[in-house]
Amino acid sequence: MFQSTNNLPLAIPDDELACFHTIKYILSSHKNLNENDIHYASNYICSFYSHDRDNMDGFDDNKLVMFLVYIDRRGICKFALIFNENIDCAIRMRNNELIKLLVLTPKEKFIELYDNPFLPEEDREFIIRLVEREMFAMRLILGTSGNNVCTGDACNRCYDEVCLEDAKILSDDSIRGIMSKYEKPPETCYTIDNPTSTPQVFCFDVLELIGLVCTDQPMNPKSQLPFSSYSLSLIKQRFHKEIALYRRYLQIRDSKRICQF
Repeated sequence: MFQSTNNLPLAIPDDELACFHTIKYILSSHKNLNENDIHYASNYICSFYSHDRDNMDGFDDNKLVMFLVYIDRRGICKFALIFNENIDCAIRMRNNELIKLLVLTPKEKFIELYDNPFLPEEDREFIIRLVEREMFAMRLILGTSGNNVCTGDACNRCYDEVCLEDAKILSDDSIRGIMSKYEKPPETCYTIDNPTSTPQVFCFDVLELIGLVCTDQPMNPKSQLPFSSYSLSLIKQRFHKEIALYRRYLQIRDSKRICQF
């Protein structure tokens, strides 16, 4: 997309360049995709933004923004697990029609959020606010143009340190605005276990830990012992929203997957 046949770079608008680098950065959060997968998908998805926006029924900038936020596994949408499994599968299969279908998907395709009997309404509204904040940030970065266009590492810093920090939902009152501004699921977390004997501190990937907690008999693979009730109570208190999202994922993953890999 960005090179001519003689390997000389073609001139492209700044907003398209920002879109391309943003997509590459976001897809780098997908552990199931390799460098070739990411490069292919970045080119293909960016083509909607640069060429096909007037030719794709139902496509507009808002659809692209929502799609990019949904596939960002660094934010709250890491729990859009069914959706992200499908996009990984479509990219690895080079299934352009399925990728296009997912780009055009309605917001309710975040099934773990919008169709979840385990999630209290207050928690659902809070998570929706986080998604809206990340969409606002994505609009900021895709709107970057002129001398301020971000590429490569500069794009990464712009999204993480500038756009997300500036993305305030205007309808928030000042207190809740501050609370939601800094709420972001961590990649890893520490938890204490065995408090009745010799307490130990363990570090877990957050998704791995939540997956363990959602089993019938949660086992700590690092101690080879069941999680203590004390540890489980701490984890469930801290990650009650995320656990509800993951429980819904476990309930529907086999019946709702578009493809297997």
